[in-house]
Amino acid sequence: MSVRRLILVLGVAAALAGAFPAGATTPQEAVEIASLAQSGNEGAQLLLGLIYLHGDAGYPRDEQQAAHW
Repeated sequence: MSVRRLILVLGVAAALAGAFPAGATTPQEAVEIASLAQSGNEGAQLLLGLIYLHGDAGYPRDEQQAAHW
């Protein structure tokens, strides 16, 4: 497992466990997460869904986009 993938997996686990408060993702991080999600990274897809679900990192709260990702 690559370091990048491990970081994403740990980030997903922490997000699901509620370890990060809303707003913890920076806009720069969200752009990278979105790019990885669009290229098929499953961990990033889940994180992007959570970003949309909570309206985090300057992204609008959008339940349809959250469900999509």
